[in-house]
This record gives sequence, C-alpha cells and structure tokens, in this order.
Amino acid sequence: MRKYGTTWAVFVLLLILTVFVFSLSNVNTKGELSYSNLLETIERKISEPNQPSEIEHVYVVNGDDVVRVKFRSQAKTRSVVVPSEVKEHLIKCIRDARIPLSAKTPDTSGMWLNIISSFFLPVLVLVGLLFMFRSAQASRSRQVDALSVTLVDSDKFQELEKRLAQLEAEVSILLKGQS
Repeated sequence: MRKYGTTWAVFVLLLILTVFVFSLSNVNTKGELSYSNLLETIERKISEPNQPSEIEHVYVVNGDDVVRVKFRSQAKTRSVVVPSEVKEHLIKCIRDARIPLSAKTPDTSGMWLNIISSFFLPVLVLVGLLFMFRSAQASRSRQVDALSVTLVDSDKFQELEKRLAQLEAEVSILLKGQS
C-alpha cells in the first residue's frame, strides 16, 4: 500500500507543477490590440462624428501602460499596450471622440496569488522529492536487510554442512573401528 501512496504523491506533485507552469505562462495574444489600430479606430470616430462608435468603453488603469478597450461587437475587453509618452494624447483623443472613459486602480489580487504560488510551489516540490528519496532509501534498506538475512542463513548453512561432513567422517571412523 505504501508503494501506491508514493506513486499518487508523485502524480499530485506533477499535476500541481503543470498547473503552476500554465498559470505563469499567462500570455494572451488573442485579446491584444495594437496601439496604432486603436488610434485609427478613435480617429475614424472623430472624423465621422455622426457614425456610431465601434468602441463601447475604454478603461485606463492608473500607473499601468495597458488600456482595456470594450468593443460593441465583442463580449470581452481587449488590452492595448500604450507607450507612457503618448498616454495623455490617447486620453485626449478618446475624449474628443466622446467615447466613455473610466480610470481604475490596479488590481493586486492576482499579484498575491503569484507571490504565494511562486514561493510555496518550489517548497512543495522539494518536500515531495525529499519524501520520494526517503521512501526509496527505506525500500533499499529493506532489500539490504533481506539480503543480509539471506547471507547470514547461507553462512549458517555452510557451517552446518561442515559440521555434517565432520559427523559423517567420525561415524565412518567409528564404523571402521567396529569392523
């Protein structure tokens, strides 16, 4: 039963490690939009003020170079990396186009999860490896104990064979002496 417990522990550690690796590779290129495409869309709205805007809402995060844009035709917001030098110009263009604009504070909830997972997951992996090595060492010591018992038994067997040979020799001498 102990053997299967170690196997499951290894599988659980590998599963946790896989989830951790995929959570760190949080690259989402599908939801990104280039700054030049965003600026063209906004300038198109400025040049055609009577046309409805493709952009429903723009969210600016304070202190961050990423702007979130909600299009009318899409359910999710798309992120745009805006150079900090032109951020004020972009905000001015958004206001001129009369597109709703909201400023948000940075979301730090994901940061804590990343800090905790980046600290505790390697510790968990090291503890798992230590557990595996200790169980492997324990099974190896059991094999060595079984081998030593076998060697002790074979030594006793050899002693018994020698003693039996001596007894046979003594009995044959006694039998020769009687005849």
